[in-house]
Amino acid sequence: MSKLRQSPKRRFFAALVLATLSLGADRCSGIPVGDAALPCNPGAAMITIWDGRIQKNCNCGGVDGEFATSNTALTCTFSISTVKTLFISYQGPFLRHQFKSVGTPSTQSRPVFDPSAKVPFRSHSVVLTTAGTYQFQDEFDATIFGSIVATP
Repeated sequence: MSKLRQSPKRRFFAALVLATLSLGADRCSGIPVGDAALPCNPGAAMITIWDGRIQKNCNCGGVDGEFATSNTALTCTFSISTVKTLFISYQGPFLRHQFKSVGTPSTQSRPVFDPSAKVPFRSHSVVLTTAGTYQFQDEFDATIFGSIVATP
């Protein structure tokens, strides 16, 4: 009767393949991963745009990592005396997005994030030097919108 046991080398490679596949599972599924891995610089704020969702990542007031529910405005509030830069990060794996300023005061609208591009950009920054409420929306997803409230 033949033995059905695997050699140690084969077991090692099978375990390596399984470990590798499980490491990328969350990142490829489109499901947001926790914000614990993101550094939060005291001089910067960050929001992240996902496919169908928007998230406060850091220094936006409220709870870091908090998502705005569908069709609900996200508000990111900070003082321009301490936070100098707002970073907008894109993590949606399938859909195009564009951070677009709406109304007055305004910021410069940003280029289109296209995940199918050969080398898609993943973030950009906005430097606000004047206090005010800056409205924004995603040009490609009407359910993603909100305001940046910059206080003195």
